[in-house]
Amino acid sequence: MKSRSTLSKQINNIIFKSLYYAALIGILVYILLLEVHNFNYEAIATYYEEECANDLQSYVKSKNVISTDNKKISEWSHNKSFIELIIFDENKLVYSDGVESQSTREKHSKKDIYKEIQSTPKEMNIISSYNRLIKFSDGKALRVYFLTDYYFELKNFTLIFSAAVGVICYTLIFMKKFKDEINYINILSDEVALFEKNELDNDFTIRGENEITNLAHTLSSMRTTISEKEKREIDLNKEQEKLVTGMTHDLRTPMTGLSNYIEVLKQKNTNKDLDDIIERISDKVADIGMLSEQLFEYFIVKNDSAMQDVYTDLIETSVGEYVSEMYIDLLRSGFNVVIENFEFGEQCVKVSHVLLNRIMANILSNINKYAAKDEPIVIESNFNDCEYRLYFRNKVSNEVLKIKGTKVGVENIKTMMKYMDGYCIDTNSEHGNKCDDMVGKEYFIMLAFKIQC
Repeated sequence: MKSRSTLSKQINNIIFKSLYYAALIGILVYILLLEVHNFNYEAIATYYEEECANDLQSYVKSKNVISTDNKKISEWSHNKSFIELIIFDENKLVYSDGVESQSTREKHSKKDIYKEIQSTPKEMNIISSYNRLIKFSDGKALRVYFLTDYYFELKNFTLIFSAAVGVICYTLIFMKKFKDEINYINILSDEVALFEKNELDNDFTIRGENEITNLAHTLSSMRTTISEKEKREIDLNKEQEKLVTGMTHDLRTPMTGLSNYIEVLKQKNTNKDLDDIIERISDKVADIGMLSEQLFEYFIVKNDSAMQDVYTDLIETSVGEYVSEMYIDLLRSGFNVVIENFEFGEQCVKVSHVLLNRIMANILSNINKYAAKDEPIVIESNFNDCEYRLYFRNKVSNEVLKIKGTKVGVENIKTMMKYMDGYCIDTNSEHGNKCDDMVGKEYFIMLAFKIQC
């Protein structure tokens, strides 16, 4: 793999390119605006001089300024942006900002100064495209000239405007270039979110040559590794399932033969001392057969996708029907069944008839095998914390041998309840009372279904 530039170098490159193009645009705008100003300078100057003349006329009218009141005229002219204000009475100079400043400095009489200066506009080289007669309060109309030079101001304004355009262009160009990297990060973020959901069919986008690209390569490699690992696990599970189901199926033939031999022994045995031993052998063969079926069911539940066909139904028409069937089956088996605090309500839960049938069959099998027949089987239900809970309680028979079972049947029930968005606990669960020796003690199993609003 070829070497990649670092992300910092790439960002620096974006910054330098943005500065280059922004400076180029700013300079072009500056030159263009100066040309426009130069081409329209006279028109701009005339417009501004006219505005000054209008302002002076308004000032004279509002302040009742007479033509000889140079003080008030000087006050108005002070701090104005033009260079100099000059006023003529026909061809006689009566006011000039320059003369006023000089007379103030030299402390001469303004009247004497203007007597000494006899100058016409032509003699003072006043060349202006705009001049105007201003009417003063004493009835005189004097011609006013404004000497202006706006080039420096226009140049500064143009410089500031061009610099602002350059800054804006730099920001836009930088954001456009940088946005591409941000978009790439957002794309990777969305792809990582899919990766977290274990959607491994979507590959990661590879773009550019920087650290983010390295990260994308790493994520892509990780996706490939995990995908291959999951595929291997699926293949192994299939092989394991095939092995276990095959062994379970193969066990049925010798088990059937062994059961037949035991029946023959029962019929032909004449030694009453062997009856108890033969009966125990028969029970153990039945236990082996049951464990074989539970092991087979365990792999079916774990791997059969059809088991996940779950839907929402009323408690009474789903769970209630199976409880009623179990009640009848227990009575037929000779048990005394007590129904306590049993209710359905109008609530709905997630169920699967295939799974419920297997769960109830497992519970019924365990009760028939382990429950004491002289003690009642208690079935009750209640609503608790948005859950519908179903309990089965019984006393463990004293005749049960103290042999630890595999508990595969209960594990199957717990797995199937999870498929229905519920859970199961029993006496030996971490939430129950753990007992190694259950003979003569109470055993319970609870099925919890979440209420579907």
